[in-house]
Amino acid sequence: MEKETVFFGIDDYMALYAPYIKRAEARDLAQCYVVGLMMDGDRKSVEPMSEKVHASERGMQRLLTEVKWDRDGAFGEYRRRMLAETADPQGVLVIDDTGFPKKGRHSVCVARQYCGSLGKVDNCQIGVSLTYVGQGFAWPYAMELFVPKSWDNPDDPECVDMRKKTYMPADVHYREKWQMALDLIDQARSDGAPHRAVVADSWYGDIT
Repeated sequence: MEKETVFFGIDDYMALYAPYIKRAEARDLAQCYVVGLMMDGDRKSVEPMSEKVHASERGMQRLLTEVKWDRDGAFGEYRRRMLAETADPQGVLVIDDTGFPKKGRHSVCVARQYCGSLGKVDNCQIGVSLTYVGQGFAWPYAMELFVPKSWDNPDDPECVDMRKKTYMPADVHYREKWQMALDLIDQARSDGAPHRAVVADSWYGDIT
């Protein structure tokens, strides 16, 4: 597939992140993965995405589970570029849950929990997200995946097995969502993102 003809400018955009993904093969796979996320279709797992972009399914899986890349550097680059175009002294930092419905049980941190996009408790992943909103724009500033308690129980053989199967880092543990939200706000302030207010769903203020 000629990715440049499908999404004009994708080559130039992905080149911005080349310094953070050292190997050429990994950079090519990362571009295929990003294109796959933007293409039509509800299924965003490796198998259907790799087929659509004519990439190796095994290579795409390796990209997600084994390839080492500079996560902090890449996300920092993204935030710097977006702030350069949209920094607004009247901006607002918006904290909320972002739900990702899942049909199976084998995605990392998937559990039965309240999913805002469905409006009910269901099988899903939850990200604690920060959106930067200004006059005429809104964009996803940062997000961290919420780890349910059921995914952080070393005494539960099923939990241990699922963490291993999903390549979940050993140092990633359950944290209260309000604690995660404070870290995202600290990141935005450290980046110098101008804003006049921080808003959040009301229960983010419940720390009892």
